[in-house]
Amino acid sequence: MVLSLYDYVNFTATQGGLECQQAWAVLGEPTPRQINQALSEQQAALAVFADARPRVTLVDHRGLMQFAFGFPAEGIQPGDLVPPGDLDRPSPAASMFLGVDCIHLSEEGYRILGRNLWQSYYAQRLGDGDGDGDGDGDGDGDGDGGGGGDPGTVPTAPTMLSATPTSATSVALTWTDASADESAFVVERRVGQQAFGEIARRPAGTRTWTDQGLEPATTYEYRVFAINAQGASARSNLASVTTLLSPSTCTADESTLCLRDGRFEVRARWTDFEMRTGDARVVTLDDRRAESSDSGLFYFFSNDNWEQQVKVLDGCGVNGQFWVFSAATTNVGFELVVVDTVTGRRIIYENPPGVAAPAITDTAAFPCSSPQP
Repeated sequence: MVLSLYDYVNFTATQGGLECQQAWAVLGEPTPRQINQALSEQQAALAVFADARPRVTLVDHRGLMQFAFGFPAEGIQPGDLVPPGDLDRPSPAASMFLGVDCIHLSEEGYRILGRNLWQSYYAQRLGDGDGDGDGDGDGDGDGDGGGGGDPGTVPTAPTMLSATPTSATSVALTWTDASADESAFVVERRVGQQAFGEIARRPAGTRTWTDQGLEPATTYEYRVFAINAQGASARSNLASVTTLLSPSTCTADESTLCLRDGRFEVRARWTDFEMRTGDARVVTLDDRRAESSDSGLFYFFSNDNWEQQVKVLDGCGVNGQFWVFSAATTNVGFELVVVDTVTGRRIIYENPPGVAAPAITDTAAFPCSSPQP
């Protein structure tokens, strides 16, 4: 399945048409940025949908018209605005079929959009790597495998983008270069529901890059695309990653276990059937904490009603990992958080309210040799 949205609409240059005036008024007379931002948010939601489904491909057309036509009267030439373009601008009037409405493109505009759709999806499915439709990959459209008059096509989108936290403030990106004719790669990033923004350009052939200066314990999303003189490829898959916590020390208190000589901080928070929440507490026996070097006990409501045992075991000699085991005799919801204070790595184990908690037997929880931030 292929999902393909339109490029940015243009209400600015189409106010002479009654239908466009009415549509613009019904929408509350939005600015180009508001319209383009809404399209970008829809594109991002579809990207998440497609990324989770191997049989679904999303083709991104945003900014193609700005790239191909530019705004020459304003000194912006074709090729100056790399997709996804300038959110404060609509698609150029020169790319629109203004005699019809504010959405449809001119003949040349549709040719560009169709080429991007072919190159980003159909050419890859049919094995025609150059996107000219003849299946020989030489770019001349005659099917004979020889050179010809086609000046080239946009690059093929990079694939298999992955993001790995390397510290509290840095993330390592890797991707597969699926094209042989890119001139550069563009790396984009966003936080939360913000729009993606360009953060780096890397030379042709690049397959790795490290993003630095980030915030600790923050989730970022990345994507990469390739560019050349003909335009931009489709975006890669999305890669989501959370930076590590800053290195810290574990301080034992009524809600915190410090296991393995204080390296691992363990806390829990419960949620009952009325959605009330609270911190789990460490069980005390004769004024002593129910805690050893590798395990401890929590209660949720009463010190006489023990709810959860947690262990962090040293499996370094077995598989190079610290193991996290837990058994909770409850169907109350909870969130168990274990933090390696040496590296900042954190794992959250969750159980929803109303579900009998299964045993946690994570024998690959924390690498023994994790790099320090």
